Amino acid sequence: MVNWDQRGAGKSYSLGFNASTLSREQLVSDAHELVGLLKERFGVQKIYLMGFSWGTVLGLSLVDQSPDDFEAFISVSQVVDYQTGERLSLAYARESAQREGDAQALDELTSVDPAYISADWQSQLSTQRKWLLQFGGVYRTTNSYSHEIWMMLNAPEYSFAEVALWPMSSSNALKGMWSELMKVNFFEAVPVVRCPIYFFVGKYDYNSPWQLTESYHQSLNAPAGKRLVWFENSAHDIFFDEPRRLEQEVLTILKTRDQPRDRRGNPERRSRMFIPFLF
Repeated sequence: MVNWDQRGAGKSYSLGFNASTLSREQLVSDAHELVGLLKERFGVQKIYLMGFSWGTVLGLSLVDQSPDDFEAFISVSQVVDYQTGERLSLAYARESAQREGDAQALDELTSVDPAYISADWQSQLSTQRKWLLQFGGVYRTTNSYSHEIWMMLNAPEYSFAEVALWPMSSSNALKGMWSELMKVNFFEAVPVVRCPIYFFVGKYDYNSPWQLTESYHQSLNAPAGKRLVWFENSAHDIFFDEPRRLEQEVLTILKTRDQPRDRRGNPERRSRMFIPFLF
């Protein structure tokens, strides 16, 4: 398994990083280069690709452009249509605030414009995500991001300085790419996927609203096969809400897909998994 710190993220970020190099086209190009390196290093023809949230934008772009590179694409919390998704997400937050009688939430959410084109769009987005978190649209099992910080602090791969730079790198990426991301609409851009594709969907996901993933799965032309897997106790971050179930579903995919076997009947080491991962 390979986990990729994309340019401008994790160990690929520093105080001197040039944020102007961030674009969807550049990151897809970087990912293609990495796929080629992995295939060469491990001597395989295809790899398994897995993407989460923003990583599904890269992932779907990759399999659309080069389907023969991939054994299958496993999409976790697929982003489908940013503009429609943001409207659905805000509507859920407002409806939740109304249902729970939360006057503060209603007051703060009233001024949020889901188009996010005003001068203070990032502040508005932050407000919407704050309440989405509180109302269970991000996690089903917590209403705080504190566990993410602790996971990074305890990760042996990252220094304290690299963890401390995480908020800055995330903010820079958001500022540099948000207007471009709001134009993403895979209903129009990728109506056909020519490698096997699996969608893992949280029943309560309103960060990348589940309704859009369900509709996209239904409309998608996938001649190599498609499958939608519901996670009944998850919101957006299935990795945190149902980690063991997710692991089991991935292993099921790996075990059930046809693999060439050697003379002793053992599966050949033909494919590997690669994960573009970014919130």
